Amino acid sequence: MHVSRFFKALALLVAFAAGCGCAAHSGAGADAAGGPQAQIELGEKLFGKHCAPCHGRSGRSGKAPPIIGEGALPEKPPSGAKMRSVEFKTAADLLDWTKQKMPPGSANALSESEHAAIVAFMLTESGKSLGGRTLDASSASSISLAGR
Repeated sequence: MHVSRFFKALALLVAFAAGCGCAAHSGAGADAAGGPQAQIELGEKLFGKHCAPCHGRSGRSGKAPPIIGEGALPEKPPSGAKMRSVEFKTAADLLDWTKQKMPPGSANALSESEHAAIVAFMLTESGKSLGGRTLDASSASSISLAGR
């Protein structure tokens, strides 16, 4: 049990050191320094704070359309969609759209890395593999959303 705590503390220390070191100066966020799992965990926290109020804790229930799970985020915008007019063919399409539109009325409230973390969480919760990579503008374009 004590060994497990030691490794958790060590992982946190390494992630903190990476986030405070060169990665901070290169523009990479702590989520990228901590790897894909750290990014997804950050995305889950951010989702709860910024997305769940409209989309529900599960991303499938709320006053806004479902964004997690089967049938969520179809490639073509649903007929009668109020905010969405673009197709989501790749994770880059989704990431670009969320950066421009979400959260409604305060899209600039989140950083690019925060948007990427939320999208990474949404996609993995929907069963989409990120190929063991953190999600960012360059990797997002290679992740197809077809056949989710």
